[in-house]
Amino acid sequence: MNESNEHYEKFVTPSTTRWLVRGKSINIILKQWEELQADFYSVVDRKYQARMMRDMLRDEVNKFYLTFALPFVQNFESLNAAFQASNPDPSKLFEELEELRLFLLQRIYKDPHERKHLWAPTDEKLGEKFEFDLKRSKLPPEKKLEIQRRCHDFLMELINQIDKRIDNTTMKMKYIKHLSPNNCLSQMKPRFTNEDLPFVQLAKDENFDIQKVANPWE
Repeated sequence: MNESNEHYEKFVTPSTTRWLVRGKSINIILKQWEELQADFYSVVDRKYQARMMRDMLRDEVNKFYLTFALPFVQNFESLNAAFQASNPDPSKLFEELEELRLFLLQRIYKDPHERKHLWAPTDEKLGEKFEFDLKRSKLPPEKKLEIQRRCHDFLMELINQIDKRIDNTTMKMKYIKHLSPNNCLSQMKPRFTNEDLPFVQLAKDENFDIQKVANPWE
């Protein structure tokens, strides 16, 4: 615990881009949890907002939720920053979005690709530090289970939100990278029927004669 306020990390100043630094704010709160507890415990009771913060810091459950949320918030912030870049690579962005979705699915399902066989709440991959701290906690078992279930619901909502933003057509954008000039002019370019090529992904139709386009390509 810090003995002087001089060692405190400052909170992020509110701005139009503050949604990009929520992870940093959560991290600062967790790193200084004990110091913040001491500060807010000493405030006068008539200060309503300070008293409310003190009560929140008293509740160990809030720390568990922040510990759980931190790595997932940081992952989304990293992806958001990539989408905000000046000249992003669309195919790369969609690949990263799909990777993030799979990362979340692996924490919910034993078979993340087919979305089958849910992990039990006590077996889900909710984060090493979160699981370690929760196991050491003296909270009653039913309270621990409630926390795990709420974390599960949070992950499911994250997955649902990603699902709303990508579909099969959107994800096919990642195949466009195979149409780069270097690929098209290379003597070693992939065969036209390769599943990685967007022609195959975008033109799967029983009436489509793929060979008519394959000949010029090859």
